[in-house]
Amino acid sequence: AWGPGVGTDWSTGKGLNGSTSTYDDMFSAFLNGLQYPNATGVGAWQDLGQLIVGSTELIPEEWETHFSLWAVAASPLITSFNLFSPPFGILSVISNLDVLSVSQDSLAKMGFLVTPGTASQTTPDAVWAKPLLPASTESYAVAVVLVNTDDANSKTVTLTFTDIFNKSTVDTARDLWEHKDLGPLMTSFTATLTPHVSITLRLGVNK
Repeated sequence: AWGPGVGTDWSTGKGLNGSTSTYDDMFSAFLNGLQYPNATGVGAWQDLGQLIVGSTELIPEEWETHFSLWAVAASPLITSFNLFSPPFGILSVISNLDVLSVSQDSLAKMGFLVTPGTASQTTPDAVWAKPLLPASTESYAVAVVLVNTDDANSKTVTLTFTDIFNKSTVDTARDLWEHKDLGPLMTSFTATLTPHVSITLRLGVNK
């Protein structure tokens, strides 16, 4: 058995194949890797599997979802594409500094499911959150990934702020793929997402 005190990096599953693994394989690996969130910490990293960002089995929007989920899970980000001939569009995904900052956050926490109450692939919409080291002006910060896991239909996904904060207002909000500050937000955040598409935010509450 592997875990804190035994190893610094261990696999949580059978891994992913950049040529044959599908979106469903990726999402199953993500859910499987979240079973022991308290095992993740500084010097103890749960490896959900190599990134398949760039795989032709996924569309570019699924690459972004995949990269965001690995970041919020604090999984090592290991890829295997040809550096001399990278798939078109892959570099803009894996070099996204906003999302990388979530992955590399020094608080070293694994994300958790906010809503709904069970992590099932049949769940059409879900929100995961990862506590982050707050800025000097903040009392609490978190990265959130809102995902439409439905295979066929667009879904409206909502995060209610009181589900993760002790107040209904967030002072700062940033869309990490659009690189856009959204300003203070009240009560909740809602997005209508097409199948397998996600939105990733950084939210902060000031002191």
